[in-house]
Amino acid sequence: MMKDFEEYLFERRYRPSTIDEHLKNISYFFKWIETSGLIEVENIQYTDLLNYVQDEQKKFKDVSTINNRISSISKYFEFLKQQGTISRNPARTLRIRGKEKTIIQSPLTYDELLHLYNSYKAIKKEVPKNIQKKSNLTHQRNIVILGLLIWQGLHSGELEKLEVSHINLSEGIIYIYPAH
Repeated sequence: MMKDFEEYLFERRYRPSTIDEHLKNISYFFKWIETSGLIEVENIQYTDLLNYVQDEQKKFKDVSTINNRISSISKYFEFLKQQGTISRNPARTLRIRGKEKTIIQSPLTYDELLHLYNSYKAIKKEVPKNIQKKSNLTHQRNIVILGLLIWQGLHSGELEKLEVSHINLSEGIIYIYPAH
């Protein structure tokens, strides 16, 4: 049956690495079915899938990892549906939302942030003459990035999306696009 599923994915033009990932995720699911005492994958219900998700969460799996596994399971159930083995896909609408957010217990005070910024800004390194200009430009860039983190509250995902075209030097504006 797994060979047929692999062929099903191949016909839908999935890349070999993606097919391998789906097969691996399905094998984890089959192992769970076996250890849970469930007999036939065709009899799996939505509530069984919720139990699977809970077991995965207990193993400290990341939300994105669990959703990837659910996606593979859903594709497998779509395959079974196409084969006429099942009439509906119990995983079709199942997705785990969000992550637990870590709350910073003692954030830095304004004075501590100001000290951090000014201390970094004041750093003067001894560098060879031939790379002094590049070093100064790198230091200036880092000061700007630190300023965006501290004073504008940007996070790493927003910084990662930042492009030169988002910066308007003549108006002193930086366009920030949210990270998704």
